[in-house]
Amino acid sequence: MDKIKFNYPMCGFCFAILVGALINLAYAPTSLAQSSNENLVQNGDFEQGTVAWILHPDMKLVRTSNQQGAHHVLSRSSPAPDDGYTHEVHTSQCINFGDARKFSLSAEFSYLEYPRESSAHRLNFIWFDDNKCAGGGQFGGYLEPKQKQGWQTLKLDNIQSALNSHSLLITVTQNRRASIRKLNVFQRAFYWNKSFFTHSMDLLSSGYWDNISLVPKGIDKVIGVKARGTYSFEIPVGINLLKNPDFDQGASAWQLDSNTHWDADKYKEHVGSLRVVRQSIKGSSGSGAFEQCLETGGHSKFELGGYFMRDANSTQTGSGRLRVVWFELPDCKGRHRISQQNVDPQRVDGWQHLHIANLPAPENVSSMMFDGIGSIDGVGEFIGYWDNLYLIAK
Repeated sequence: MDKIKFNYPMCGFCFAILVGALINLAYAPTSLAQSSNENLVQNGDFEQGTVAWILHPDMKLVRTSNQQGAHHVLSRSSPAPDDGYTHEVHTSQCINFGDARKFSLSAEFSYLEYPRESSAHRLNFIWFDDNKCAGGGQFGGYLEPKQKQGWQTLKLDNIQSALNSHSLLITVTQNRRASIRKLNVFQRAFYWNKSFFTHSMDLLSSGYWDNISLVPKGIDKVIGVKARGTYSFEIPVGINLLKNPDFDQGASAWQLDSNTHWDADKYKEHVGSLRVVRQSIKGSSGSGAFEQCLETGGHSKFELGGYFMRDANSTQTGSGRLRVVWFELPDCKGRHRISQQNVDPQRVDGWQHLHIANLPAPENVSSMMFDGIGSIDGVGEFIGYWDNLYLIAK
């Protein structure tokens, strides 16, 4: 099976901590889309100081000259404690975008010192259900600067809002663990000695953010979706809607990534399964392994599950996830929404049953993606097997 590019972000593993921390904060939305080509970010050039922004104490508003446009946000913090956690600082703004559905997001960034990891400095954006960045929380993506001298413009075009979302949280973020500077041997000796007495900010890379912009690509009304129960076809209740759920027909009807393959006969009680391999040379990661698109048929409740087993020959621990991604249009197209109900395997040997008994569908959906994820906890290789999957309308 050829490698495929999944058309929605795999956010469940990488950003759960970030979203969970932010949804409990109170934000006042700053803008509402009234016309196309209007920048919805208030005070995106920071010429009004910190107006409309929630500025982290480690991030400073600085003025680099007496000229117009010389105000920037300095992204600089102290080293993270050695406790295994990812420590981040961020400056945020909540935006109420009204009827807009597609956007262009841009920002300018200039490095003062380079980090060892490219993820040290990012501009993240997260979609929320209500208009105050407080309900739901679905990671949308990020802008990430390249390690080069001078100011650079970062941009994403044709960003689609998450299904049923009404506000967007922009966060200028510094990952304190990923921000350790690139140093030569003499610099390392100097800063190691300095850090013995103090947590010096000099150990971390830093840079300036400026001219942050979110522009709607036209003010569109919601695309009409057939109301539940008015579909021209019927999807039966109480039977498995997945095609080839037990993989007796190889991997037909499924989209697989390049590290997922059909396994003919790994164990006698499960003849035919999907073998998901995850390898890492640096840290943990998770990504999509297999998927199948189905129509909802107007149903509002579903049941899903399947069986999973870890390979005892794995050199690293890992896991996986079963979940559903809801889509606005048929054939898994248009705006989407990742279900916040999912199920992960336990860290046990042998085949185990994963099950979600009651999965409600959100409003305005026509189709859904049954989605499987593979993850690994650190350096090495983790192998997992999936079989006898099911998705049932109730």
